[in-house]
Amino acid sequence: MREIPSTNEISTFLHCSLCMFELPEGVSPRSYTNYDIGYTDIGLQIWCKRHNCNVINLDFAGQKFHANTSQLNPDLGTKN
Repeated sequence: MREIPSTNEISTFLHCSLCMFELPEGVSPRSYTNYDIGYTDIGLQIWCKRHNCNVINLDFAGQKFHANTSQLNPDLGTKN
């Protein structure tokens, strides 16, 4: 099994299209959006709390996935 890093490896961001439409000038999507992210009975879902709508709902099709849930905080030099 390959190592799953605790660092930010995101290469493509997902955003609520309604948030992006109304994004104030000079404000980053990261600071504006407000999401709930979690596992569902079929996979993983990102839910926009600002607009009370689905951003993406992934179906894992019954496959099992490995995950790293440790939290690395480079500012504190700690790993939970």
